[in-house]
Amino acid sequence: MLILVQLFGPSPGSYADVTIARLSNIERFLQPMEVILGDSGYQGLKQVGCPFKGNINDPRQAGFNLALDRRKAIVENVNARLKAFAALRTPWRHDIGKHRT
Repeated sequence: MLILVQLFGPSPGSYADVTIARLSNIERFLQPMEVILGDSGYQGLKQVGCPFKGNINDPRQAGFNLALDRRKAIVENVNARLKAFAALRTPWRHDIGKHRT
């Protein structure tokens, strides 16, 4: 399993998730058979696995949605924990070179 982390931005203003994904060109990092798991906000991208909607009678689609929900819960939990750090909520106020690494 490959975990891909990409940072893109900052971008002025407010954008939809799919717009940021397109602007960042994240799909260029993927091999032809690889996909990114995303919520319904990413529909329209070729290599993003989004949940199936509506009345789902196919057990494979239901299984995919369940697996996606489980992974989404992990990501949301990590995001909630990261929000506890004030440094992650504070914007950079100076040139990046002035900050220690």
